[in-house]
Amino acid sequence: MISIVILFLLSQKIYANVVYDESIYGDLPTGPTVDIHHGMGTNSIVATTGFISSISDFDHFNLIMDDGYKITGINYLISNLSVLPNTDYLITRYDLFDKNNLLDTTKINILSDTNTYLFNKFLPLSGDFLIYHSALGRSTNGGGTWDYEMQLTVSAVQEPNMSLLMLIGLALFGYIFLRNRKSNKKMLQELNIRYCQHL
Repeated sequence: MISIVILFLLSQKIYANVVYDESIYGDLPTGPTVDIHHGMGTNSIVATTGFISSISDFDHFNLIMDDGYKITGINYLISNLSVLPNTDYLITRYDLFDKNNLLDTTKINILSDTNTYLFNKFLPLSGDFLIYHSALGRSTNGGGTWDYEMQLTVSAVQEPNMSLLMLIGLALFGYIFLRNRKSNKKMLQELNIRYCQHL
């Protein structure tokens, strides 16, 4: 009996810390109405998406980051791809928005890119963002569906090292003190010279 349980567990797909799973929480909507919060480490969003003719299932969501944390990586993994016959190309895109401002777009060729890193030039990300998903292109009468895991790596924002800040402060104070001392010494010498000239 135990060996059957172990075999069952080994056969299951293992995800990182899952923060949203469509099979549990329901389908992600085509509007940015779901807020997804993240913790330290790797956080996974697990869902199914795709587009076929006039039918589409696009997942939009808000990424919510607490103060003191940042996203350092976003990895998009594709599995269980199912395409219609004669689908020569199937391209989707993910857009990263900060409020209403488009920051970056990542295009994914679903037929060949099974592991893609999103928005690399804008990482790390701190704050709240919207991820918007849409179709970019497909073969005529083609299309497909697929499962994906979006892995978001979250790290703590490094606090400034207090010892280093104190050392820099002391060095700056010493520099200003020595500069003022030299300046005062020079001024006293000039006053002394002028006094001697008046005698």
